[in-house]
Amino acid sequence: MDKKIISTYIKYIFFLFIIFNTNINSFAEQLDKHSSLSGGKTTRNDITSNAFSKPAKNLPIKYRQIFSEGNRLFKVEWGTNPNQKFYGLGPTFIQSSCINCHIKDGRSLPPEINEKGIGGLSIFLNNYYIDEENYGKKIDTRAINNVQVEGKINVDYEIISGNFSDGTPYKLLKPKFIIEKSNFGKLRNRIHGRVATSIIGMGLIETIPEELIFQWSDPYDNDKDGISGRPNIIYDPIVKKKLVGRFGWKASKSSIKHQVVSALHEDIGITTNFFPKNRCPKLQFNCKKELVNKSIEANDYIVDTISFYTSVIAVPARRDINNELIKNGRNLFISIGCAKCHIPNVKTGKNPNLQFAFLNNQYIQPFTDLLLHDMGEELAEYSKEGIANGKEWRTAPLWGLGLIQRVNGKIRLLHDGRARSIKEAILWHGGEAKNSRDKFLLMKKNKRKLLLKFLKSL
Repeated sequence: MDKKIISTYIKYIFFLFIIFNTNINSFAEQLDKHSSLSGGKTTRNDITSNAFSKPAKNLPIKYRQIFSEGNRLFKVEWGTNPNQKFYGLGPTFIQSSCINCHIKDGRSLPPEINEKGIGGLSIFLNNYYIDEENYGKKIDTRAINNVQVEGKINVDYEIISGNFSDGTPYKLLKPKFIIEKSNFGKLRNRIHGRVATSIIGMGLIETIPEELIFQWSDPYDNDKDGISGRPNIIYDPIVKKKLVGRFGWKASKSSIKHQVVSALHEDIGITTNFFPKNRCPKLQFNCKKELVNKSIEANDYIVDTISFYTSVIAVPARRDINNELIKNGRNLFISIGCAKCHIPNVKTGKNPNLQFAFLNNQYIQPFTDLLLHDMGEELAEYSKEGIANGKEWRTAPLWGLGLIQRVNGKIRLLHDGRARSIKEAILWHGGEAKNSRDKFLLMKKNKRKLLLKFLKSL
C-alpha cells in the first residue's frame, strides 16, 4: 500500500480518536461541573420512599402553604355525592384521584404476569378518531353506578429470549392487550397501554428555553449521526395556540397546566374551564343521563393549585458521584451514544410567572432533549399525537431513575411498563437508538455492570 495513503489513514484514525475522546470529556465535564445537583438549587438529598414528593429545596417559605394545599388536592378522591366537596367523578373514568396514577408522585405499574386486569395502565385506542363516536380516546374500565364501563381489558405477555454477545441470556416481556369485552360496539383498532410517569422536576422542564429545544433538533439528520430528533408541536388549550410539547410519553402537552387539565378530564372525568364538557361519547346514553354535576367541577383555584404543586417537586440528588466505577459507567454511557438524546446538562431559562422565579437559571441534569425520536417498530403503537407518529417517543428524562424501585416498590420502565429493569429498557431501544443498543449487546458483562451502576446513581 502507498505510504502516503497509510499516513493519511493513520492521521484520520487519530483525528477520530481525538473527536471521540473530546466528546466524552465534554459530556463528562458537564456532569462533573454541577456535581450531584440534578435539579440545581431545587435538589434534595433524599433516598427514602418519599423522595419524589418533597418540595424544591429553594421553594420560598411564602409558597409552602400552596404546596401543601396542592399536595392535598392531588390526593383528593373525587366522588358522586353532591354533598361532598369534590364531586363530579366520571361518569366513566380510569382513576378517581391523581395520586392513584402517580403513586407517591412516581409511576403507575402495569399488571404482573398472570394478573387479571390492566393494573395502573391507561388503555388508548390506536388512531382513536375512528371509534371516537363510541369510545373517545381511551377505554374507561371503571364507571359510577348505573353507567356501563366502556370495556374490560386484560394484559398478556409474550416472552422474548435473547443473548448478549458474551452468551449471557436475557428475557424480555412484550405486552399483548386483550379485549375481553367492549360494551359500545366492536373496537376496530388495536389498543395500547401507558403507565403514568413520575412528576419530579416538571417546573424545571417547563423552564427550559424553547429555542434550545429547537437547537437540539435535527429532523433531517443533517449531521449524519443517525439521530433525527424533532420537537412535537401541539395545540395548547390554555393559551389557545400551538406550542412545543414537553410532557407526556409523546411530548403531547406543552405546559404543566395543560397536563393537569387534560388528566383531570381524560382520566377522572372532571370538567374545568378549559374542558367544560363531560366526555360522554354519542352512543353512551346512560353516561349523559347520570351526570352528577352539570357545572364546572374543578375550578381555576383547584387547577392552579395542583399545577403549582406539580411544578415545584424537588429532584433527588445524584449519588456516589465521586465513585470511580460510576465515573467509568458514565463514560460508557457517553461512548455508546446515549448522551446524544439523553442530554445530561442544561441551564433553565426564565419563567415569565414571578411565582416560579426560583426555578430560573438553574443548572440541571435531566438527561433529555425533550425531542421525538423514532424508537423502532417494536415500541410503535400507531396513534398520532400532534406531529408525533406511532414510532416516535419523547426522550424520557432519566433523573430519579435509580430511586424508582425505592419509591414504587418495583421498577417498570418504558411507556407501557414492559421493562422490568434498566437493562431491559435499553434492550428495547430500536430505530434511532439501535446503534447504542447494539453496542450495549456487544459489551462484556463487567462493562454492562458499570453502565447500569451509573444509571442507578441518577
